[in-house]
Amino acid sequence: MTARLQRLTTLIFSSVLVFSNAFLVPNPRRTVTVTSQVSPLFFSKEKEDTPVGPLQRRFESFLSELPFENKQIVASRKADNLSGGRSSILLPLSTALAPAAEFLDEKTDGWALTYADLRPESEFTTTGQAFLATNIAYAVAGFVLSSQGEALLGFMTEIVSVASFCYHYTQLQQPYNRTDDNTVKLALMVDYILASSSILIGLIYLLQDQTLPLDGLASSALGITCLLCCWRWEKGLPYIAWHSLWHLFSAYSAYSIGICHVAS
Repeated sequence: MTARLQRLTTLIFSSVLVFSNAFLVPNPRRTVTVTSQVSPLFFSKEKEDTPVGPLQRRFESFLSELPFENKQIVASRKADNLSGGRSSILLPLSTALAPAAEFLDEKTDGWALTYADLRPESEFTTTGQAFLATNIAYAVAGFVLSSQGEALLGFMTEIVSVASFCYHYTQLQQPYNRTDDNTVKLALMVDYILASSSILIGLIYLLQDQTLPLDGLASSALGITCLLCCWRWEKGLPYIAWHSLWHLFSAYSAYSIGICHVAS
């Protein structure tokens, strides 16, 4: 069971890295701007005058040969997905989480779903990519925990690495209009849910075991301090630095608490 969870998480994380294009350097020789590159991980801004590309033409050619009616309608829908429509992957998730997001937004007067403006960094800058790479700490911690027999917290920690990566990826994109504001809020909402669930599991373990790993508690305290600093300096490089430390300290906290639970 543990091995299956590890393989599943590895596949998910690898897919996120591949589809996000975060670690690809744009080719300066190309005349197409980055905003025309659509990732299935987010809702792109709709472009009214986007030229038809070779991929879109292949889809239309393929669909025109299929033996069913209303082929042009289907082809149009496919083209919309390629040229900037809402992703079919995120639309059901957005619909499901919309009531919770609206409730949270209303109760906190819009504060809970606000996010930092990380300019001048983006998903293509060295600093932005280093920031995204700190999420690997969650994947490593979760993998080690799963290998040691702690499947639940290990799996959740690995999934958090994916959710956190997706949120910060869209956060880095949004100031440059490469993704929509609602997409960032959706990714933030998912990150909230998974991170809170993982923290809750860790707290339950601490109460069950009645053992306090000092290194884990110290790392948790440092992580919370860094997170509070993110809310104090919520812009650009200071935010990136503090939030990167939050990733590292919280990942180690999850590892320490999980290992202590296995040993108890």
